[in-house]
Formats: sequence, structure tokens, C-alpha cells
Amino acid sequence: MMNKKNVILSLAALMLLAGVGWAMGLLGGEDPKVAEAKHLREQLSQDRDKMTESERRASYENLREKTRDLTDEQRRAVWEGGRQDMIQRVDQLLSMPKAERDKELDEWIERSEQRRKEWAANGDQGPRGDRGADATPAERAQRSKQRLDRSTPEMRAKMDALKDIMNQRREERGLDPVKGPRGMFGGGGGR
Repeated sequence: MMNKKNVILSLAALMLLAGVGWAMGLLGGEDPKVAEAKHLREQLSQDRDKMTESERRASYENLREKTRDLTDEQRRAVWEGGRQDMIQRVDQLLSMPKAERDKELDEWIERSEQRRKEWAANGDQGPRGDRGADATPAERAQRSKQRLDRSTPEMRAKMDALKDIMNQRREERGLDPVKGPRGMFGGGGGR
């Protein structure tokens, strides 16, 4: 009788420990902090175009705050979904008929130009401000290498194709071309 009771108590304790371990992300489940940050990034991705500049900044700052204490690997996991979302958006855009694609590009360009004007009016340098401005050339080169390592040749080719059609449309509208992805989506760099 005592043996059966000990076995049942031991199993119950083991199940409780397994549940706690799973909840804390220790047993194959996703870390709750990573899951929360991913959820915030997904919401921001979905709602970004509906937000005002100040709402967008506050949301990005909240996301940065949530990812600040994560490991590099956890941060990459959070942002990987954003890269996949962008690739999907680019694929959709590249497969559209020209008239539909031009309409979509015009919307992207309008949002980009609006953000650029807002930043200029506030004396800002874009969504990231001057973060990284104090980086040494070696640190900038290292970050550039890390970004390259996280991308694939296919992803880079798609982004180049997007840049080409974006610049073609900007030229048709009498606007200066952009040099990089931040310029395509309203960022301060790349122009």
C-alpha cells in the first residue's frame, strides 16, 4: 500500500515538474519571453501601416525593450519571422500584374515619403535615430557580415529585384532612387 502511494506521489510530482518546465520553456516549448516578443513583432507587422509615426515608434521601442534581455539566438528567432513576412510580401508584389504592382508600389512610396518628411520635420534620422553612429568601421563591417550571413542568395536576389522595380517606379514618379532596403520602406539610410 505504501509503495503504491509513493509511486502515485512521485508521478504527480514528476508531472508537476514537467508542467513547470514546459511553461518556463525548458522542455521543448518556446520560451514565454520569446513567444511574447514574436507576438508583438507579428502585431506590429500587421498594424504598422495603420499606425501613426508616434504609435509605430512606441511599438518598436516596446519590442526592443522586450528583446533587450534575450540572447542573440533568441533575438534572431524573434526577427526571423519578420524576414519571412518580408520575403512573402516581396513574392506577392513581384507576381502581381504591372498595373496592380504599380498601385501597391505607389502606396509603399507614399508611406516611405511620408515617414521621411515626418523624420525630417522632427530632426530625426529615421526609425533608428543615430543608433550605431558611434560604431567603429570594424563594428559596422562586422554587423554587415552578420546580416549577410543571415540572408540567403535567394533572399538577396529578391530584395535586389524589389529595389529595381521600386526605383523604376520612383523614377516614373520623378523621385530619386533609393540605394538600400531602409530607403525602400521609409528608413533614413540608403539615399
